[in-house]
Amino acid sequence: MKNAFILYVDKFARYSIYSLVAVLDRLRGLDVYLVEDLGLVERLVDYASSNYSACALGFSLLTTRIADDAFFNNVVGVVKYAGRRGCLTVVGGPHASGDPIGVLLNMGFKVAVVGEGEPAVVDLASYLAGELSLDEVRNIVYIDEQGGLRAGRRAKPLDLDDYPPFPYWRHLYTPIEITRGCFHGCWFCQVSYFHGFKPRHRSVGNIVEYAKIMVEEGVKDIRFITPDALSYNLSDVRQPVDEDALAQLLEGLHQVASPAGARIYLGSFPSEVRPEHVTESSVRVLKRYVSNKEVIVGAQSGSNRVLESIHRGHSIEDVFNAVDILVKAGFKPSVDFIFGLPPETEEDMLETVRVARALAERGARIHLHYYLPLPGTPLFPRRPAPISPRVRAEIVRLIGSGSAYGSFAEQERLSTRIVELVEKGVIRPRVTRLLSPVEQVHRSR
Repeated sequence: MKNAFILYVDKFARYSIYSLVAVLDRLRGLDVYLVEDLGLVERLVDYASSNYSACALGFSLLTTRIADDAFFNNVVGVVKYAGRRGCLTVVGGPHASGDPIGVLLNMGFKVAVVGEGEPAVVDLASYLAGELSLDEVRNIVYIDEQGGLRAGRRAKPLDLDDYPPFPYWRHLYTPIEITRGCFHGCWFCQVSYFHGFKPRHRSVGNIVEYAKIMVEEGVKDIRFITPDALSYNLSDVRQPVDEDALAQLLEGLHQVASPAGARIYLGSFPSEVRPEHVTESSVRVLKRYVSNKEVIVGAQSGSNRVLESIHRGHSIEDVFNAVDILVKAGFKPSVDFIFGLPPETEEDMLETVRVARALAERGARIHLHYYLPLPGTPLFPRRPAPISPRVRAEIVRLIGSGSAYGSFAEQERLSTRIVELVEKGVIRPRVTRLLSPVEQVHRSR
């Protein structure tokens, strides 16, 4: 008799769920069900628990979703119901990686996936089949029968070429993940701390192969997931942009996309660029192949003091240089700034406003964000820096002038709610003994 693995497809976590489906569908003796309506999950749990030898129910969660009270309560109710019906309840995604203790103790999950999910779900399928015990499952934290907290084995970083980016046989597509991990370890960002400080790149041939599948299925826009589009194929943070590898990738994509009228988007969401990698020659490579007119540049602050304190790894001068080069090449730069970073003072914020205004005058579009405290990052659980009335008035002026845009007010609301959940103990600071050695080193800096 087969086993069942049910995955809830939250619209904010679709990319990660589809990547796991691409892994689970290849396993024998397992039926994989996707459900997009949380209200239908219990019905599917009833079916799976009655018609299969064993079942699991999986979620991928973002911290911002935990801040939604109605969603949080609904998930807790569904998880409790699935547990009573004998289904193994599993949670992964950025929030579970950053707060495994909180999701286990406060949301009722049996297993939390910490880090890369592909090895974990493969092993969990083997656990359902009775082939592994939970302490043999890779990349998980769980509560044992005695109520104790335990961690499974730690998996080696995976090779992206070994895993399809999406389950194309189900006609489900996402942007192609071309790089996982990041050199820089910015203190507000989860990527390096969950996926490592040594980026791994999907090979050109592998990327082009999946782009070809998309094009043959009628997909017209080919997009990519990477922490920095211009870091493709780099193995050392000190290396310059590998323009040959970038050109080889884009030329291969062009050959499969162009005859079908498909478009290549690189440097736009979700594949922004770091400012220090924007050079006249690297931008020429982009200009030759990509369809996007906008390139997203991560600046994050207009204060060099703040950039250094959050370990950003570039200067504001790099941002001005990137904007000038992109505008000259005919692109519209969209520059990200975050207000409320814990190290910020009022003067830092006013400097960011001045820089944003100057960049807008040079032809950039300004994308404003409010700092979100994310579990698993070095800045967590520090509170956002307060925004003074003077700074707030300047931000309103910037938006009102048409130079800036963004979901600033909504992010500020979410940030406040996340802080409240930390204070209530619903979200918990990371337990040091569950961190990998590299994470412990970087958190102590």
